[in-house]
Amino acid sequence: MPTCDPSLRAVIYQKINCMRHRAIIAFLIMAAMTAPLSAAMPDGLSADGRESMAARVSMPDIMVGEGMLTLKAATGKSETFHIYGITGQLIKRLEIKAGDSAQLELQRGVYIVKCSHWARKIMVK
Repeated sequence: MPTCDPSLRAVIYQKINCMRHRAIIAFLIMAAMTAPLSAAMPDGLSADGRESMAARVSMPDIMVGEGMLTLKAATGKSETFHIYGITGQLIKRLEIKAGDSAQLELQRGVYIVKCSHWARKIMVK
């Protein structure tokens, strides 16, 4: 088996890795260009990335206080909220009717509040 100078081998490996990275980037760009726009845009955003007025009005509300979490469902639509601990364990599941709110007492820590179309990380002090 022929031997190769170690510095030449390093240059060859560097060029190969660079070509791999370029191929991956090209693939991701092509995938993004061919994906339907509706799949790439989250609910409530227009094609240019601005939030629509309807989405802003109908978003549920979250308020965090000292050891207390207040969740308010959007008007016109019931919401199911899932509260997870930072480890991913489900702490509480709340079903809130349209326009209503619920308060939940929580210990200090970081939690993830998940709704049907979004998730938020919160910190209770």
